[in-house]
Amino acid sequence: MTTATGKGGRYQYYKCNTRIGRGAGACCTPAVSMPKMDNLVLAAFADKVLTPERLRDMLREMKQQLKQANSGQDETLRTLKKELVELETGTNRLYEAVEKGLLPMDDMLKVRAQKLKARREAVLIEVAGAKRMKELPVAMLSARQLDAFSTALRARVLDRSAGFSKRYLREFVSEVRFDGKRVVMRGKKAALLAAAAQKEMGTIGVPSSVPNWLLDLGSNQGPTD
Repeated sequence: MTTATGKGGRYQYYKCNTRIGRGAGACCTPAVSMPKMDNLVLAAFADKVLTPERLRDMLREMKQQLKQANSGQDETLRTLKKELVELETGTNRLYEAVEKGLLPMDDMLKVRAQKLKARREAVLIEVAGAKRMKELPVAMLSARQLDAFSTALRARVLDRSAGFSKRYLREFVSEVRFDGKRVVMRGKKAALLAAAAQKEMGTIGVPSSVPNWLLDLGSNQGPTD
């Protein structure tokens, strides 16, 4: 959905992208009042996600998933590092052969060198992601930290006067979907838990492979217009 302004510019709505481009018949999802939808989503995020109980459940799930993932993480890192060494060795040999006149610096060699470089960069990204998974600070989180984080972030999300509510929502919620009857939110567990482990809330870089949390607000909580 995208934002739209009513006639006279007084009211703002969320409208279906397809409806805007192809007409009302192309999308059955109705337009929704922006303030009403924002209030619904922020309240649900605060009351259903940012509770000590829900955060503790996330922490338990995350620890189990990290334990399972870490069992094979060391082997994955060893394999990636071995490939990295082989790629660097192959690249060095290629350029040594050119320097010694054994290979011409033609287009075919340039393509080969570019492929080696691209694969090396991809492996470096995989290595960094695997290391971040091993170093996620959730293992040391305490119930006291979760309670304090829950209280602080709930207050900030619900304080609309400060103007940061939607900024925090974007920080921790990656997707909000509305089908006309219900709203579903998705986010990253690690984004919340890593933020809880920090002394100050800020922007947290999270690997895309970290599992999602999911919140379905249900049909009886959707906006009525």
